Amino acid sequence: MSLDVQKALETATIEESLFVWMTIHGNLCLALRHPENQGPSRAYAVAFVEKIGRLLVDRGLLTQEQLDHVQKVETEQINRIRS
Repeated sequence: MSLDVQKALETATIEESLFVWMTIHGNLCLALRHPENQGPSRAYAVAFVEKIGRLLVDRGLLTQEQLDHVQKVETEQINRIRS
């Protein structure tokens, strides 16, 4: 089965509550901690998590300080798991 690259590059919009976006953000952060999550698609997932984080701050659900704290904890956890 081949992937239609042009179709894959199309953008998509998903409307969901901020609560759902926050839970997706948390679950993706957890998935990104996994030591086997090293493939080339990881960069896309990291960029998506960053976009969700900015959305949560821009919409007022989280403060920038809270997001910074989450990012700090995630970095520490990733480093701990990989060492």
